[in-house]
Amino acid sequence: MNEKGMALLLVLVILAMMSMLTLHTLVLYQQEKEFLGLEKSMQKLDWLIVNGKDEVIHLLKLDEDHNITSGELVYDDGVVFYFVTSSEQADVVALEGETDDNYAKRATFSYNRETKKMENWREMMIWN
Repeated sequence: MNEKGMALLLVLVILAMMSMLTLHTLVLYQQEKEFLGLEKSMQKLDWLIVNGKDEVIHLLKLDEDHNITSGELVYDDGVVFYFVTSSEQADVVALEGETDDNYAKRATFSYNRETKKMENWREMMIWN
């Protein structure tokens, strides 16, 4: 290893490998950071839908005359819009939650007034 330039070549190869490893680590960190932000937004969205469902069910329990048709519930993290279609036995409820960072999700379910239970829950992501 005493030949001229061999030590320099070895140092440059090691330096290039260390630079690529550092760059790869930075790219992975950036991707994980973006994924964490997306995951936080999805958690907020799930929270909005679940709380909206609970509030709408509470409103339906208080509503004897089937007067509730639509409305919106405003939270710190976003808004939930609800639409209710009533019949004698069950109410079909459609929820649409939207976070402040423009992620949205729809959920529909039936609320049976006799058994006071929620049935047929369905969710769908809305990609803007």
